[in-house]
Order: sequence, then C-alpha cells, then structure tokens
Amino acid sequence: MTGSLKVVSTNPTPTCAPMARLYGIYHPHRALEKVADDPDSTPEALMETMEGLGGDFEQVAKSIACVIKNIEGEAKDAAKAAKDMAARAKRVQARADAMRAYLLEKMIEHHLYRIACPNFVVSAVDNPAEAEIIDAKLIPAKFMDESRPGYLDLTRIATALRDCEHVPGALIRYTHRLVIRQ
Repeated sequence: MTGSLKVVSTNPTPTCAPMARLYGIYHPHRALEKVADDPDSTPEALMETMEGLGGDFEQVAKSIACVIKNIEGEAKDAAKAAKDMAARAKRVQARADAMRAYLLEKMIEHHLYRIACPNFVVSAVDNPAEAEIIDAKLIPAKFMDESRPGYLDLTRIATALRDCEHVPGALIRYTHRLVIRQ
C-alpha cells in the first residue's frame, strides 16, 4: 500500500481505497464482491460473475484485484485467529490436565476414591496394570511377538506379571486416572 491509493468518492473509477473492508470496489462491480463473499457460491458462479463485469478491462481488473486483496486479508486474519485459538486451547487444556493430576494425587493421598457432588461424581479409577520394560535385553525370548519379529509382546508380559510370574527386565506398573461423570 502506497500513497497512490485514493479515497472512494462519487467518481465511478475504481480506486482500491482503504475502507471498512481493506479495499473499496467500483460500485457497478459490487456483485463480484457479493459472490466472492458467499460461502455457498461455486467457482463457476465466481467465473461467470467476473466474465459478466461491465466496463473497460482496466476497471474490471482493478475491481477483481480489490476483491482479491480483500479475500487475502480475510484469509490472513482467519488463519491468525485459528492459530491464536489453537494456542489458547492448548494452554487451557494444559491447565485442566494439571488440575486433574493435582486432584487425582490428592484424592489418592487422602484415600478418597469417590466423591459425589450434586452435578457429577469424581472418581479415582484404577487403570489396567501395565508392563514397564526396564531392560529389553533381559526379557526372555518366549515374550517376543511372533507376528512381528524383534518386538516384545507387552500383553503377554503384563499377563505374566499379573499372574506373579517373574519376568527379568520388566516390572508391573499400577496407575490411576481421574474420571468426572455427570
């Protein structure tokens, strides 16, 4: 944008002047702006509208360029808003996750595994026991996944550990999760 941009006046010449929209458009060509703004318009309708613009080509070109700049500005603003909302969602979810972890820890610490409220129930629930691999090199060959050579069968290891079988290189891990139900 340079000093060559003019303010839209009663002059019928298109000027691409800054307005409420980024650029103003020659009045007889406002139909193009409406079709370009309509989310339901098809590419064919847009092409037909551009083909149907009256006036000399220079006026048509200026009007189309103004609409392009307006749309690009709107797209840039929408992309920035989406990025800002995604960042906010990430921050808010991290805060909720931290609060969830704190509440779970304190419920377990106080041996409260269920708290009923008028609108919901908060529960500290046991997760299924998981196998935690400490040193994969120590795990016996019988715990290898037969369908995927070189991979451990974690389900078989977890089952063996739950059945109190000693599995070198693996431990059983018990965890909890916080559930809030309506």
